Amino acid sequence: MAGQWRGRIIVMSILSLLIAGLTGCGTEKLQNIDPNNKDFSAVEPEAIPMPLPDGARLKHFYITHQGMQSGSYYILKTTDAGTYMKITNLRPNDWEMLDGEDVSSLGEHVEYLGFADTVKDCERASLVLLEDDTPVQKLEEAIARSGALGWDGFRKHVSMADVKDSGDSYQLYLELSDGTAVTVDSYNANPAGFNELLRQTEEIFHANKDYSRYQVNDFGSSECTRLYVCFRRTFGRGEWQLELRNSDNQWTVILTDPEGQFLDTGTNIADYRQVEGSLSFDRFLNVFKHHSAENWNGYEASDGNSEETFDIRLNYENGKEFIMSGSLPPEGFEDFRKELIEEIHLFYHEQTS
Repeated sequence: MAGQWRGRIIVMSILSLLIAGLTGCGTEKLQNIDPNNKDFSAVEPEAIPMPLPDGARLKHFYITHQGMQSGSYYILKTTDAGTYMKITNLRPNDWEMLDGEDVSSLGEHVEYLGFADTVKDCERASLVLLEDDTPVQKLEEAIARSGALGWDGFRKHVSMADVKDSGDSYQLYLELSDGTAVTVDSYNANPAGFNELLRQTEEIFHANKDYSRYQVNDFGSSECTRLYVCFRRTFGRGEWQLELRNSDNQWTVILTDPEGQFLDTGTNIADYRQVEGSLSFDRFLNVFKHHSAENWNGYEASDGNSEETFDIRLNYENGKEFIMSGSLPPEGFEDFRKELIEEIHLFYHEQTS
């Protein structure tokens, strides 16, 4: 009897598979599912690769994921001048932020491409005119692996009662030289492969970024409005931190040195206060000048075996900035760090004596 039931189950399973193949059940893509249906088990769990048509090249590209934390917008646009890659914090269709400029001449897909070949005063962006098409080729390969050419028309708005904010939005637009176009615009749902495509896009764009327009080359060219310095050793073996903010005339100092690497062994200071007058940034900026730190602006490097990290940020009134971070310091950094920590320690005792 048990053998007969097993046989019936096998036959029924085969029939179910045949029926599913004839009716399309089990392979239905998410964009065709009822928006009110919360059972998404029919969605393919993995991306299905789809190569670009023979001879077709990527012409335009846009992708973003916006959630609780705003993500960047990654845009590639081909013009008569060449191909531009742009990373921006400004939504391409944020026209209210663009002084009422006429956008009628920017084309049908301005919502996604926007001002991809220029940087507006109200945005912070990396804009690069590519010298060769290697980044485009890598992006084409990522698109093919993700199966993005099969996502056109993916427009899902899934309501989630347990989500307090607006949830997560996913947008993609791409256009090939043969006229093929794909548009994805959804909330709380995305095609299988979208997140991996976004991750690879970030790697490709950040490998070709240029924020030099914002980098300070002269530490005294404008008023410094914020200074943040943090050096840390792993496993609580030391932290040396300073923050100065002229927005509220507040300073913060954290100096913990259990092993006496820079200060007296067992130093343990954590304090913040406001001053009535202006903060003195110059004494610290002089350390930057002394070590020609402007050559490190934009420096990022990591060593997985390092036991120390650093994060340094300066912001200026004219919009310029100095940023460096990582766990693999550049040559000459040790002397700079030591002098800066000693100056922080001296500053703290002056402020609290």
